[in-house]
Formats: sequence, structure tokens, C-alpha cells
Amino acid sequence: QKRELLRCLELLAECLRPGEPADNIRHFDYFRVLCPCAQPRHILMFDKWLQDYDKLQQELGQLEDLEDVEASFRKDFHKPILPADELQALEEEFERLDLDRTGFVNVASIQKGWGWSPELASKTVEEFDHTED
Repeated sequence: QKRELLRCLELLAECLRPGEPADNIRHFDYFRVLCPCAQPRHILMFDKWLQDYDKLQQELGQLEDLEDVEASFRKDFHKPILPADELQALEEEFERLDLDRTGFVNVASIQKGWGWSPELASKTVEEFDHTED
């Protein structure tokens, strides 16, 4: 097996022009060395297999992303519901901090409303504002 592998590598090296790096070997050259009796349709089939494999790897990556999203959703879905009195207190505090009545609270209004230093406000935002909104 080792001898056959070396022979194949030598044949592949012959596909290169002098001074050309080995990573310039095309898939078609590799297929021809690996399977010298292959007809063009077989070479195309091998290439299609590689394309399918690349697509599968991409889809597996997307699947992992979706599984992460699902796990996050499930974790958040099972959180307890905020009691009405706590929700009311949070809404009132938000209104107190929303000085411009825009429906948004920024770092400056939090600093002013809670008496925070710029350093504390920056550190808190950095630690808890993961979505940067």
C-alpha cells in the first residue's frame, strides 16, 4: 500500500509545472491518478460527491447553530413568569429613567437616575448588554 501511495504521489507531482506549489493540484488530476480507468462521467461524479460533501458540512454547521438557538429558547421558555407587582415596579422605574419619553433608556439616563459613575455604567453595560442595543 505504501508503494502504491508513493506511486500516486509521484504521478500527482508530474501534474504540476516546475516550481508550482503542491496545493495547485486539481481534484480532476487527483481523481485521474486515483482511478486511472475512470471515464469523464466518473470524474464528474467524483467531483459531485465532493460538492455534496462540502454542502453537507455547511448544513451540519447550520444545524449546530439551530440546535444552539433551540437550546437557548428552551432554557428561556422554562423561566418563571415575572410576578405582576415586579413587572409594574420595573415599568415605573423605566418611565422614571426615560427622561425624554422616547421609550428608550440610554447609559447617560441610567447614570443620572441611579447616580452611577461613568466607569460603573461602562462596566455594567459591557458585562450585561450582550446584544449591544
